[in-house]
Amino acid sequence: MSTWSSWIPGWGATASKPATENDDEVVFPTAEPTEVQETQVVPNTKQFNERGEWVSFSDLHGDWENKEITLFGTVLSFVSQLKIGQDLTRVSLPSMFLRPYSMLEVFGRRQTNGRNYLTVAIKTEDPYHRMLNVVRWFLSQVRQEVDQFEKKPYNPVHGEVHKCWIDEGNGEITSFISEQVSHHPPITAVYINNTKHNYNIFGNYTFNVKFGMNSLTIKTDGHMEVNLFNRKEKYICSPKALPDMNVWKLIWGGKKQIIWSGEISIVCEETQLQANLKFDQRGSTNIFEGTIVNTTKPKVPLCKFEGECGKETFFKSKEKAEKELLIDVSKQEQVELKYPPREEHDSLSSMIIWEQVNLAIVEDDMYRADAEKRKVEDHQRHLRRNNLLPDPRFFKYDDASKLYLPIYKVDGQAAHPPTLPQSQFELKVAKPETPAPSSSSPTPESSTSPQPGTEQVQ
Repeated sequence: MSTWSSWIPGWGATASKPATENDDEVVFPTAEPTEVQETQVVPNTKQFNERGEWVSFSDLHGDWENKEITLFGTVLSFVSQLKIGQDLTRVSLPSMFLRPYSMLEVFGRRQTNGRNYLTVAIKTEDPYHRMLNVVRWFLSQVRQEVDQFEKKPYNPVHGEVHKCWIDEGNGEITSFISEQVSHHPPITAVYINNTKHNYNIFGNYTFNVKFGMNSLTIKTDGHMEVNLFNRKEKYICSPKALPDMNVWKLIWGGKKQIIWSGEISIVCEETQLQANLKFDQRGSTNIFEGTIVNTTKPKVPLCKFEGECGKETFFKSKEKAEKELLIDVSKQEQVELKYPPREEHDSLSSMIIWEQVNLAIVEDDMYRADAEKRKVEDHQRHLRRNNLLPDPRFFKYDDASKLYLPIYKVDGQAAHPPTLPQSQFELKVAKPETPAPSSSSPTPESSTSPQPGTEQVQ
């Protein structure tokens, strides 16, 4: 059977009741135990690249990527329990429907891929061409990766953090950090920084996933801005940070299809330029079109866009008769991300929290994966019930903007904080006061100490 059943949150006869009246997450029954009744910490020998460096499973490949879900009848019995319009961000999925990495790790890869367009923008004298490069960076995130939606990443837990960077060569580093600043509602804060070329990106992202029997609708919201400090320019995406996504033919009807939809503007007040982007469906094609205008003459386009989401997009300037290639997202090379060594990850790191779940999924031991995942989720419920959820460490809520801003922006520090040298972030933050919800650690009732190798990074 093909993996049409991806994204279907759970399987089994009935959903369990929430742990408390305030704990409204729906938890569906998971795999039945086979031989081992209790889990144990398994040494991690699989999460390394060919150079022996510890990396995210989002960077690795293996048989686990193509494992098919074959419980046709069981999945259908589960689907019959879902309500049309149900919010799937509040549903705990069994491990058979999951990939061995967190959504924060997906952000790390997705949002750094097109960062070189911002380097080009910094070096470009003409404001119009700078805007073109910011649009290129934005479109590099709008990908057609149907195979990546056969299963989904973990929903990040409250306080979860992910750090990585790109070694650009010649001492240049582009650093990335994301933090789950809220779990209900789910809010992810992201910060990307390059000090050599003097730009940064930060955003707040929220997602609402609705089930539609044979489709999913992923509604997005949030804020994203790009700062080009050498140009003293800020580019703000509105009214949201990413277009919405619709997944069609979820269960039947042939090959699954992803359609990006919605309208987004990228505005730069300093140059009075605005890019108007529209994502839509025409027949079976996911089209992209738009314009760049001067905000003083909004009805006179400086250029027009046309193309296909995740593939080739072209632009045509009023000065030229021929259209030119803007970007071909399908041909973008994946960047090589670097991560701190395991011993430098703190207990709230994505790669620590989910480590034992990851290993069990990769080894195709779904009972152990479900049991380890349950540890993480039970710990979260314990923290929530007892008001022990940690405060954000790298971001801080700002009442004026109603955003979680990087701490430098709230506290009035330098224009942007230093990047990380090689493996250690220099951004100083408080140690987490609450033990991590790590599948590598004992449950909160038995211990509050992180495991060796998970000490907090200063």
